[in-house]
Amino acid sequence: MPNLMREMREDLTNRPLSREFVLLKRCWSYWSKGYELEYYYDDHDQLESMVRVLQNHGLVSDITNDSPQRYIMSEELAEYLTT
Repeated sequence: MPNLMREMREDLTNRPLSREFVLLKRCWSYWSKGYELEYYYDDHDQLESMVRVLQNHGLVSDITNDSPQRYIMSEELAEYLTT
């Protein structure tokens, strides 16, 4: 999971108020709302499983209401990644 954590850390450095993120494939069309972070299955093997581990620890919450998978990270995770 180090690569995913590194990417999340970089994203929060560039966009410190973003908490919502989506899981995508690069070949999918997706109309971003402009504030979500995006993580790609193409870049991370077992991306859903890694996010599930974070979810099991209460660090992210699933807020999916359609497609794609959407999550929101906890302030605890955001603080860990930015300190």
